[in-house]
Amino acid sequence: MAQYYFEDCCIPGNIYLIDNITGSFSTGQVSLVYATGLTTSFSGCASVTSSTSSIASLTAVTNTTAYTNCDQCQVYNAQPSCCPCLFPTTITLSTGGIFTGALAQITFSAQTGGTSVNLGTYTLPHNYTSCNYIGTYDLYFSAYNKHCYVDVTGVTPCDILFRTGPSSSPSGQELIEVFIYDVTGNTSSSVLFFNNSGNTSTDIAHTQNKFWAAPMSSSTSNNAIYEWNITLSPFTPTGLASPNRIIEMPAGVSLGAGLGAINDTYIIGENTSTSPHQLIEINLSGLTAVTKTIATLSANTSVSGDIIYTTSGKVICTIVETGSGSANTFIEQYDYLTGTREFSQKIGSNVPLSGASQPYAIFTYAGEIYIWDNRQTDLYKIQSTSPYTVSLVYGTTFKAAGASQAPCCNTVSFV
Repeated sequence: MAQYYFEDCCIPGNIYLIDNITGSFSTGQVSLVYATGLTTSFSGCASVTSSTSSIASLTAVTNTTAYTNCDQCQVYNAQPSCCPCLFPTTITLSTGGIFTGALAQITFSAQTGGTSVNLGTYTLPHNYTSCNYIGTYDLYFSAYNKHCYVDVTGVTPCDILFRTGPSSSPSGQELIEVFIYDVTGNTSSSVLFFNNSGNTSTDIAHTQNKFWAAPMSSSTSNNAIYEWNITLSPFTPTGLASPNRIIEMPAGVSLGAGLGAINDTYIIGENTSTSPHQLIEINLSGLTAVTKTIATLSANTSVSGDIIYTTSGKVICTIVETGSGSANTFIEQYDYLTGTREFSQKIGSNVPLSGASQPYAIFTYAGEIYIWDNRQTDLYKIQSTSPYTVSLVYGTTFKAAGASQAPCCNTVSFV
């Protein structure tokens, strides 16, 4: 066993000294590493660096052989791609007064949630350049034993996209209307229409480069994934009139209601051809998808509307019972690598109507998990730790039949 300094592929400057590494690595090579420590852990692709400025010392639980770069490691291991650098910005961190010229240890907590990051110790004022700069900065002055907090607000790259029912274009074709949802203000705005060739979509998923919909209709294309190339800022597809690709499902696979993105090549869906139904990994590198079973659902249950993949390797989905006379709904979590169901919590029932009765969309925001009910147009959130209380956040005026975020933004899992 050996130890190396690894730099997070997605957060440059986050360097970990990791021991218990199998194999031999050279500077610049990348490994998929799961490592833990006393107060922190790391999961993801990281590159070997010659720098020795680590923020934590960890012990590897597992790691893979070397890859040539971060993209290769992410694609081969179905890891989330890094968050897009939409708004690279330099901000000046300063408090003025007696702290001008003082040393401050700076810790950053992103507005979109996740683990706080130690940015290092600097003399103020300090210029900080980053794509992910929106959040709270904790400035600790050890000489004075004082904390000062600086809040930076603005546009975040982790916008929540959602769709309602299909709309008809002047030519009679069905269009997927995509909205951005602002959780803080409980408002939404239409940003784009996608031509879905007359097929009603059940759910959507996207990364910073791809947008997908799974059509459901009586035509032969109801068992395929429609794919568009997109840019996020401004949010536009490269071809609105038709999808970039239509990827057919292999024999023995029928798509269910939910989709969740992992990266530009892999997504997660549900196979309803099996009994019980299965959560499946879908490789979209060719014109016919290649699928692999992730986990098997409980008997007489189905994905009711949505799936997300988290940065800690968890699959979270909304579930509905399909047995006669039963309409209980649940939110469940599975481990992507082992297929183990780690969490299942009842969130509502149609009889009587209470709680999240038709949970079609889920997303994460500011370190919390949200459930969007399509029947009642209500938005709930559920605690990620015990007792996992479900509480009403808003009564919205619009329905969300499916939601999506860049997978690197899904930083919350149930524990």
